[in-house]
Amino acid sequence: MTIYPQNNIGDPPYITYEVTCSCVRISSVVRYTFSLTGRFTTHSGSDINDTRAHLGTGTGTDMNFYVSYGGTTRSVQFKSTSDYWSYPGTRTGSVSIDIENISGTPLTCSIWTASGGYFKTSGIFSTTMATPTATPYYTNPSTPTVETDKKSMLIGDAVRISWTARAGTNNPILSYSGQYHIERNGFSTGWYNIGNLGNASYKDFVPSVNSAESIQYHICANGQHSSSAYGNSPSIYLVQRPAMGAVTLSPGSGYFESVRISWNAATAYSGNPVSRYEIYYQTASPGSSWSGWNSLGSVSGVTLNHTWNGGVRGNSYRFMVRAVGGASVSGNNWTDSPVTGSIQKALTPSTPNGLSSSLTTIEPDGQILLSWNAAAPNSGTLEAYEVSVDCNLGSGWKGFAVIQNTAENSLITAPCGYTAFDYTGDPPAGSQFRYRVRAKNSFGVWSSYSAYSPTITLSPYLGVYCPVNGVWTACRLYYAVDGEWVRVAPHWASENTWQAMGVTK
Repeated sequence: MTIYPQNNIGDPPYITYEVTCSCVRISSVVRYTFSLTGRFTTHSGSDINDTRAHLGTGTGTDMNFYVSYGGTTRSVQFKSTSDYWSYPGTRTGSVSIDIENISGTPLTCSIWTASGGYFKTSGIFSTTMATPTATPYYTNPSTPTVETDKKSMLIGDAVRISWTARAGTNNPILSYSGQYHIERNGFSTGWYNIGNLGNASYKDFVPSVNSAESIQYHICANGQHSSSAYGNSPSIYLVQRPAMGAVTLSPGSGYFESVRISWNAATAYSGNPVSRYEIYYQTASPGSSWSGWNSLGSVSGVTLNHTWNGGVRGNSYRFMVRAVGGASVSGNNWTDSPVTGSIQKALTPSTPNGLSSSLTTIEPDGQILLSWNAAAPNSGTLEAYEVSVDCNLGSGWKGFAVIQNTAENSLITAPCGYTAFDYTGDPPAGSQFRYRVRAKNSFGVWSSYSAYSPTITLSPYLGVYCPVNGVWTACRLYYAVDGEWVRVAPHWASENTWQAMGVTK
């Protein structure tokens, strides 16, 4: 088409503008390329210097080109290498405009010029032309197919998103960092722009928030001419780890023989109830560093304490409890409590050495005084001594049996009162007894046993026999001391040593 602007150089017009248009289809739009030719055709004016025309922007003159279609107007400025020319001659410029598909809609092309310089024409000059028919040129890249390595996950963990897409016809996917665009939807914030990527995979660390049901990703492929539609990933179900509080110990400091580990119920979030608690400890011997974490086992999600009486004496211990969520998700579905303070396994008391007896030979109903050195508790206070006895009635030692606990480091005892062995009342003459002792502190920790006492041997009764109902029977002799009867134990000298006398008829 030709646009004839009016001018003051003469009539008919000496300057004409010829507009041609070509177009190609680009997906949902058509690219129209308009070429404008300004032609200086004839001259009858008096001043050759006035016979100049401008095309595009330049010194003294502006020129705009308008395209109107269906009530919409698009405007561009033409530019050319030379802003004017002299008679006779032509100048050409071009511009492209992408317009939504308007097949069948007429195009109105207009030129606006401003008077200035040697160009004496001004105003808007327009004409109408039919819309050219566009032919396909390229297609969009395919919509990406998106996958994730997790179907459910914990908030704060990472998920890897990967995808595939094909180039469009005559529209290759870009080969630099902007070839794909990725966004994340979730947390009630709508689509969050992660950015442009240069490869078909991305690892996203999901922000640490307290509540969200699911997230989703979508990706588009950027082609050389146009982009694909967004491809959506499957939704990823999110869960929040349980929130675990502090742990308390009883006893909370010092020594322990048995420790009670307690905690408050962990805070559980929607879809992830607490399934169990796992208990762990670290240990350190005196002067050494802490070990790694060792398991004490687990308890149910409704149990809030655990009692432990293990450990190595003298070692220090500290504890931690882990709340484990019940949701089946990828990643570590647990939260650890803060680490407790340390407590020390109670020490063993020292052995009560130096066990001795006041006598080594007594009559069957006699008694002895046992004594020993005091023991050190090492943890807490000394609570008791345990005295035990072993008996040999002539067929071998029977084994030790406890006869008494005492807080003192001495004990008066008589074999005739023992009930753990095979006799009633006084043991038979010739029986042997030996003793041992151990100490216990206030944590209930027992020392090792002392060495055996000297062996105690029971001698026959001493004294005088008298007839009783025609049978000679041993008689015991007593004498009065301070108003009390005291038994007489006759002895005889043998090799300068007094020996208890046997019984004779």
